[in-house]
Amino acid sequence: MDYFLNHIIEIINLIAVLFFMFFSSYFKKKGENLATKEDIKDITDIIENTKNKYISGIEELKARFVIYSDSNSKIQENARNSLIIFFEDCLLLLSEKLRFNYGNFPADGGKSLFEYQKSTEELFTKIYADHYRILLYFFENVEIKAAAAKIAVQMTYVAEIFRKDFGKVKTALINEMNSKNKEIYENAVIETNEISKQFFSKIVPERDKFHTLFNDYLQTLNKHMGVNMDFINNILKNNSL
Repeated sequence: MDYFLNHIIEIINLIAVLFFMFFSSYFKKKGENLATKEDIKDITDIIENTKNKYISGIEELKARFVIYSDSNSKIQENARNSLIIFFEDCLLLLSEKLRFNYGNFPADGGKSLFEYQKSTEELFTKIYADHYRILLYFFENVEIKAAAAKIAVQMTYVAEIFRKDFGKVKTALINEMNSKNKEIYENAVIETNEISKQFFSKIVPERDKFHTLFNDYLQTLNKHMGVNMDFINNILKNNSL
């Protein structure tokens, strides 16, 4: 872009210089033949004023080209970042939030479970916003738009199940943590396992569909950004569920 703009500016400058040389030469010759000294002075003033206006116009044009170039570079950077942010947030959802390692939660009365639920629901919302940001920058790129849109649609199914049913799992886990004796604990474990089984039977298939679409998006992202295919395959392998 800078190379192209510099050449345009050089051409404009060359045309302007040739024009001024011709214009000055013409009126100088005309003044010598037909005009008085006073006329020549007036003509010279006109030439200088005209030249100054053209110089001012060229400088303004240069400034506009610079502003356009900077603005275009910023837009391209923001567009690229929108793709990466969408990728990172989807990866976070798959690699952490939807792995359901409930045994790793501390027995803190459910505080960690509440925080997990809140952060997961916030991530659903953020990914949906990320998707619309991609549509804003890539309204003409059908492949990128389609890949991101499929993920966003599938995520709504995952989010709906999570918001509807995770509360039951959370309550069962808290009851299990707060069990006062062995009998109550054993009954709570049975209840937690049954509720979790029902929850997983609904959400895991939808999560797996989301993961497949995420891999498709990653392939599309690779084509768009020219990332080495070995790098992409390693990511897919390391984050398989």
